[in-house]
Amino acid sequence: MGEIVWSFIKRNYKTIVDIVILIAVIWLSLKFANWIFSIATPIVFGGIIYMLIKPMVKLLVAIKIKRGAAIAISLVFYLIVALALIFVGGMVAVNQVHNLITKMPHYIDTLKSNFGGEVHQLQRQYTDLPYGIPEKINEKLGSIGQKFMIYFSKFLWTVVGTVNTSIVFIGNLLLGIILAYFLGKDAEKVRAKFNDKAPNWMKEGWDFLRVNVISGITKYITAQLKLMTITFVLIFVSLLIFQVNNAFIISILSALFDILPLLGVATIFIPWIIYLFIVGNTALAIKLLIVYGIVFLVRQLLEPKIVGESLGVSAFLMLSLMVIFLGLFGFWGMLLTPILTILLKELYSQGYFKKWIRTHD
Repeated sequence: MGEIVWSFIKRNYKTIVDIVILIAVIWLSLKFANWIFSIATPIVFGGIIYMLIKPMVKLLVAIKIKRGAAIAISLVFYLIVALALIFVGGMVAVNQVHNLITKMPHYIDTLKSNFGGEVHQLQRQYTDLPYGIPEKINEKLGSIGQKFMIYFSKFLWTVVGTVNTSIVFIGNLLLGIILAYFLGKDAEKVRAKFNDKAPNWMKEGWDFLRVNVISGITKYITAQLKLMTITFVLIFVSLLIFQVNNAFIISILSALFDILPLLGVATIFIPWIIYLFIVGNTALAIKLLIVYGIVFLVRQLLEPKIVGESLGVSAFLMLSLMVIFLGLFGFWGMLLTPILTILLKELYSQGYFKKWIRTHD
């Protein structure tokens, strides 16, 4: 066995070395990109915002409005639309969250009353246990309580950290809006200077990213937004038909969870359905189970077509890459899997891997 492996390595050592180098370069590039993003977040936001307003800027410039004014009008328009959506959605969400909080004691009391009989039965059995067993159970319960408090404290610190992160995010976003204005104003000059001064390898690299990767990412984001919208509409309409409270906020949360790999709508619906079965609300539990089944089936039918067309890879390969990138780069690696998949696919289809990886003749 050892001789076979050694013989294989001797025949293909060049290929193995090239693959290892390529993986190392990709890993270092992603680490470098993460570092760049951490120190230049407003610039990245500025570029994204400019890409969003670019179509409207072109339209306004075409009707003889000066470029600076066109950029300012576009930024203000998009900002007003975004704030209006946030305000309206926020008002509805706050109202429904407040309603949910006020009813939470009732839900807890209902859960307690359903478990009351079982708890009393357990207490009677508990007192009949042999000597020493109750003390050990109490010790274990105390340990569980301590662990719960530790996890709860960590959760509170996570909430505080999220608030701080949100403040930093808003600051970076405001700087990004300002930078988007100046970027848009000087975009033509920057493009002309780049075409004149940049070396050919840099131009070719940018053309490859623009034509293949960026367009693929745009298609993927569009596909995900379509799936999110379908999920939201299906759940929202179903909950309204079944006269479920807090339908809007539940539908929004479900749509947001729907884009997270390996989680999805089940994160919201499964605990909810289990709770309803426990408290005896079987009718609503069955209705929600039907809604979840419909959403699941619709997504399974549409996702291969909508997302598969944008990525051009199988669901199995996508899931496999998610697991690999999760191990290499953590949670963000899993979220960035579609972008990395598009990049690797285009590098392969354009023949770059054949140029970079030597094969045994």
